[in-house]
Parts: sequence; C-alpha cells; structure tokens
Amino acid sequence: MRSVMVFFLLGFAGAFQWPAAVPASAEALSPAQRRPVVGLPDQAVASLPAAPADPDKRPALIVLLHGAGQTPEQMIAIFENDAACRNAVLLAPKSLGQTWDVVAMAIGRAMEASLSSDVLRYSSSKDAERVMSAISQLQQTISTDPSRQVLVGFSDGATFALALGTGRDRPFTAVVGLSPGLAVVPARAAPRRPVLVMHGRSDRSLSFDFTKGTIVPTLRGAGVKVEFVPFPGGHEIAAGAHGALAQLIIGFGRDEER
Repeated sequence: MRSVMVFFLLGFAGAFQWPAAVPASAEALSPAQRRPVVGLPDQAVASLPAAPADPDKRPALIVLLHGAGQTPEQMIAIFENDAACRNAVLLAPKSLGQTWDVVAMAIGRAMEASLSSDVLRYSSSKDAERVMSAISQLQQTISTDPSRQVLVGFSDGATFALALGTGRDRPFTAVVGLSPGLAVVPARAAPRRPVLVMHGRSDRSLSFDFTKGTIVPTLRGAGVKVEFVPFPGGHEIAAGAHGALAQLIIGFGRDEER
C-alpha cells in the first residue's frame, strides 16, 4: 500500500493553500466585450451569450470548478474568451465550503488507520448535488447542447472534476482536470468519455510526479480514457488548455458511451 501520508499532505496542500495566479485566455476580452455574469442559486454564476450565433443550434456548456479559495467569478474570467469565441455558456458552481467536499473526504480516508485502500471510489456528495442543481437551474434560463457539455476543474476543482465527471451516470461529454492533487476514481466509469489531464512540471503546490505516477494510472486502471499533457510551468492553467478546450467544445467526444 502506498503511504496514506502522501495523500494527506497533497490533499492538505490542495485544500488549504490559496491557488497561484492563473492567466486568462491568451487574448483577454476588453471590458466592452465581456459578457454579464448572472447569479444562480447556491452562489453559482453563469456567463451567457448576448445572442445566439445560430438560433437553431444550442450552445455548448462549460462547467467550471474553482480551486480552493477561488471564486466562481474568477473561473468565469479565466475562460470568458473561450466562451465568447465559441458562443458557449459558462457555468461556475460554488463549493459549500472553502474547497470541494470530495477533497475533505479523501483527506479523511487518508487519516483512517483502518484504511484498506488509499484510493477513494466516489459516486456522489453534497457538492455533486450542488453542481448538478446549478446545471438544472441554468437550463431554465437557456437550453444548452447536451452533446457538448464539458466539465473543467483547476487544482482542488480538478480533483473533483475527475471524480465527478468521469462517472457513468453523469451527463458530461468530456472532462478536463488542470493540476489535480488527489487520486479519486468514479464507482462506475464512463470508458469512452474523453478526459484530459494537464499539470505543470514545476508545480510547487500539488505534485506533478504524483499526477503522472499515481492519479493518471489510477484513473486508467478504473477504466477512464485519459490523455495526460505535461507543460513547463507551475500551479497554473497553461495557455494550451484553452486550445484543447476549444476542440472539446467543437464536439470531440459526441460518441461517448455512458
């Protein structure tokens, strides 16, 4: 068994450190181009297109999970250019606590002396209900394309995105985990759902080596289809993440098996 202390230290770093500054899109929008942010129940926020480019084509939905100490509004700002370029809807739910509850669950399991496995198998939680409720609330305002519904998370949000979004019973067509910190796998994985994991080689907050050597292999062992992309940087969102996300928005993963 791998040391549970490794899980505790990584989880502690992800849950209680404020995330490093993350860059917005390569070409940030001017104030005049920025779309208004709409408040939803449970502190979720959304950014909607001013008008649909094609009234007969429903927009893609990008669901954004923040890092510990971040706000939904910060995640909206980082990805607003991607959304504007693709006429997509951004939705950023808010964790009930400072970080997502799956992180606290993983830390708790790591501290149990009777732990028989150092990998948490995950199906649902209160924060999962908050995310899915935010999606339902959004659909009352605007109808999005269910074949282009991408879940994106950074830091602790990446750990949660990989746990939540890869489950067979979840409606996401692709998942992006940016600099995760814990190995949490779904109870029942969607084997053909595209999953992208990116991590900076010089990350001093959450271990690059742990992501490469433990998180990615653990997800693959659970049946998740993972593409791992390292980049030369720290605890941040790489510029390349925006291009990869654009491909997912276009429709990569429409034939996934749920």
